[in-house]
Amino acid sequence: MKPIIGITANYIDDDKFFMNLGLGAIGQAYSALAIDYSKAINHAGGIPIIITPTYDTEYLDSIINLCDGILVSGGNDVNPLLYNKDNNSKVGRVLKIRDESDFYLTKSCIEKDLPLLGICRGLQVLNVVQGGTLYRHINTDKFLDHSAANSYKSLVSHYINIEKYSLLYEAFQKTKIGVNSFHHQGIEKLGNNLKSIAESRDGLCESIQMDNKKFIVATQFHPEMMFEDDNLYLEIFKLFVNSCKKN
Repeated sequence: MKPIIGITANYIDDDKFFMNLGLGAIGQAYSALAIDYSKAINHAGGIPIIITPTYDTEYLDSIINLCDGILVSGGNDVNPLLYNKDNNSKVGRVLKIRDESDFYLTKSCIEKDLPLLGICRGLQVLNVVQGGTLYRHINTDKFLDHSAANSYKSLVSHYINIEKYSLLYEAFQKTKIGVNSFHHQGIEKLGNNLKSIAESRDGLCESIQMDNKKFIVATQFHPEMMFEDDNLYLEIFKLFVNSCKKN
């Protein structure tokens, strides 16, 4: 049987947005996920299922027992209070339900040695779970502007250098690739037991991994948005899904 991969979804409580589309009713909230994630997992040989953000740890434990791997997707900013910084006006909207749900799943994957792939927010969650910190808003005097918000999803924004002998190199077989970029936050202090395995030319971390685990890798860029235009970017999903197969 193909590996079952749980993918975390966003939590959206803007009922007017959906009502303007002719959906739902006043007071409804939604879980939502860009279809790119599911398509990437499906093309890589996995069965994607969507995980609704929740405070219900029994539900999350059931999901973990059902799944062969977890993908923590992009989304809202992580609450700076979770890495001992104050909130400020440059931090985007934070959602307690998403933070608690993603943190619980990420900690469980580490404890149970369940394969985990983090993308964008997923990288930041993994770093904070392990005691790291984030830049709340990237200083463009020091770094590139990494928020190419008006770019087409698969358009290369800049290049990253990949460490040889890393899982990212194992996937791509290249030490330099082009990536898209849709984030305004990034890793400041690296979390415990994590190592940086890719950087942009300005020195900002673009990918991390945890050794001595089946597969714990996260990227700041979005390969799920790029693989349909270039099959190279599917390789990280193939490596992840293969790590989820039962022996």
